[in-house]
Amino acid sequence: MSLPEVVTKQDKLLTVNTNAGKFLEGLLHPGIKAYPLFLDPHNGVWVLRVKFAPGVTLPLHFHTGTVHIYTMSGAWYYTEYPDQVQKAGDYLYEPGGSIHQFNTPASNTEDTDTFMVVTGSNVNFTPDGTFPDHEPNPLLPENREFIMRKVTEERADLGIAWDGDADRCFFIDDTGEFIPGDFVTALLGTMFSKREPAATIVYDVRASRAVADSVKAAGGNPVMHRVGHAFMKVKMRELNAVYGGEVSAHYYFRDNWFADNGMIPALLLLELVCGSGKKLSELLAPYRAKYFISGEVNSKVADVPRALRLLEERYQDGRITKLDGISVDYDSWHFNVRGSNTEPLLRLNLEAFSQAEMEQRRDEVLALIRS
Repeated sequence: MSLPEVVTKQDKLLTVNTNAGKFLEGLLHPGIKAYPLFLDPHNGVWVLRVKFAPGVTLPLHFHTGTVHIYTMSGAWYYTEYPDQVQKAGDYLYEPGGSIHQFNTPASNTEDTDTFMVVTGSNVNFTPDGTFPDHEPNPLLPENREFIMRKVTEERADLGIAWDGDADRCFFIDDTGEFIPGDFVTALLGTMFSKREPAATIVYDVRASRAVADSVKAAGGNPVMHRVGHAFMKVKMRELNAVYGGEVSAHYYFRDNWFADNGMIPALLLLELVCGSGKKLSELLAPYRAKYFISGEVNSKVADVPRALRLLEERYQDGRITKLDGISVDYDSWHFNVRGSNTEPLLRLNLEAFSQAEMEQRRDEVLALIRS
């Protein structure tokens, strides 16, 4: 019997000698030298040789996948299992879903040298009020890059991020794309409108028309109001509104004393995705195909009242309201401009029914504001 023909022909073996190579120092954590051997972030596989200096303590962390560790020299242990010290020649298998804190004893006289295969992702749980990775505000694009990347790497159904005090909740869909707060308000507002006929849903002046359109289509009663939790809560109590949402990712609930909460929207969106049988990106597709939003764009201005007056004069042919700043509505686009309460800033939120018109109108309004 002849041998099968080789499918992948190699001129030489894919091999590397880590003793002859250069370790990366301080990349993962102080006191760690790492030599990456095989990295496959798409499938979540990491093969590394890692050396730990004496006295290293890693953050408490959660493994979504399995870990294999073979110790070649030195000693280490998990805080949770202080009596099971791993030494030269020990192999450890760690099942997925485990939570541990890695330590090397300060009494070690040599580096602890390990070979490890890690699958899935590691999530640090040790609280650090200095926020070493990034500012705890997912509304800023640079602060959500990590979770957006992780969602795609892990092929997750969605990602959830909270701000520093967890009263705001942000979502990433299954494609790794950030979901604006007004689209979340539209999704949950629709859910509540279907559950409670003629339910009142309060939203802020910056929001996409997706909110009012979706709520009306589901039989609800959308009510626009001023930005800010103090105003939202008062209006919701006044109207006995079942739900309220802001672009800033504050979400309010009648059954939570009309207060905002960061955990309830996370549970509700999970319920919505599971119950719909659709991916989150599929639920959002109708919004993304029709409503093109600028996001909030800030501009420093020397004279805020003058800039608002110029906007009112320039767009006097539109439908103008002054519930909070100035809002101008046309059939195919609209915008709101509000002044900051603490800084000489004007904040623009604009939407149109096409990407091209949104960009054109955004630039047009910004040019007037900054003139």
